[in-house]
Amino acid sequence: MLSEWSPIVLQLSILMIAGGILGVVAWIGYVMATTKPSSASISSDD
Repeated sequence: MLSEWSPIVLQLSILMIAGGILGVVAWIGYVMATTKPSSASISSDD
């Protein structure tokens, strides 16, 4: 796979992987920021 396209393919692959990871992190952050806290929360106030 040592052709003239190897560096471009490698850079595109890394860019897609990094973009996917950042997209998942951004989606989780968006969901956490916009979800209203439920009444059955983890913290107990007894």
